[in-house]
Amino acid sequence: MVTTVPVPRRAAADVGRVAIVIDADVYGGAEAYIGALLRSLPPAAAALVATEPVPQPLVELVADTGLRLHRLPKVRSKRDVAGAVAVVRALRSLRADVIHVNMATATNNRYALAAAIAVRVPTVVTVHSLAEVRSPGQRRLLRRLLSRVAAATAPSHAIAAQLRDLGAPAAAVRVVAAGVEARPPRSWDGDRATVRVGVLGRLSREKGVDVLVEAVRLLGTEGPVVEVAVAGDGPERAALERQAAGLPIRFVGFVDPSSFLDEIDLFCLPSRLEGMPVALLEAMMAGLPCVATAVGDVGLLEPAVVTVAPEDPAALCRALAALAADPAERRRLGEAARALVLDRYEVSRMVEEVLGLYAAAVADRRR
Repeated sequence: MVTTVPVPRRAAADVGRVAIVIDADVYGGAEAYIGALLRSLPPAAAALVATEPVPQPLVELVADTGLRLHRLPKVRSKRDVAGAVAVVRALRSLRADVIHVNMATATNNRYALAAAIAVRVPTVVTVHSLAEVRSPGQRRLLRRLLSRVAAATAPSHAIAAQLRDLGAPAAAVRVVAAGVEARPPRSWDGDRATVRVGVLGRLSREKGVDVLVEAVRLLGTEGPVVEVAVAGDGPERAALERQAAGLPIRFVGFVDPSSFLDEIDLFCLPSRLEGMPVALLEAMMAGLPCVATAVGDVGLLEPAVVTVAPEDPAALCRALAALAADPAERRRLGEAARALVLDRYEVSRMVEEVLGLYAAAVADRRR
């Protein structure tokens, strides 16, 4: 079953045909963002252009809604001329009025951005996560490409600053806060003897799950009884499982996020690097008390979220122990978190802003 996002009527009517481009093999916050946009557009006017393998939730969304899906092989390098040409041909075949290129980081999917610019259709770009661009060659390419986009959006101020630094015109850069769909709060159970802590995200270094493992080790046997469920997968999983051996930590792999949030008592996001994390907003929408590191725009969620410094297992341990030992405070914090996210980060606000950018890009082209 696909949830319907309210569509801003003026914007939806004015954007024409939209091609949304992704390069992702797992489903995360960026892909949830794309799903919300696709559900807001008339099926006949929207297409998803995706490299293989396409995340299964997006495949299901396309099947449920009748959207068009164009599958492409990944462009492996700047020498993969055939792959780059295939992207250009696919985008041209769609005759889109606006192309929206989604990049997990500023360097991910850069060849699709180059293809969109080559097609000479108004292009909106979104960079979803912050990562340093070290290569001088990549910086030069991005400066050429980003200087030509109609709009560049970011879910956090830090990513917006990076877009400007990489050549996007200041007037084109816009912070569009991530949005999550409204859902009922999880049922409250404050009397459990064991407090279940949940982590949800890609298992890569920037997510800081190794810091959480050390925080759990510090909890030892002196504090409240805690068990941790780590949902998701990624390149660090095997190393994390070795690090967590003997601790009350389970690695559960890919899960349905909503069901996972219903099964835990406390959400933790120990990241080293973030913009505005969608997983954290989803946990807040579920009415969960949340502990997170003060990175990116996470500080904007205070005091509805308990924040600690990144790379500090002792501080994370103290925050988790305090909440695990205090059911009343967990409930109060969860209610405050849900109220804040309903007020600021409900998905229809995000959709309206992005559709407005599509409409403005199309209107500028028609002038």
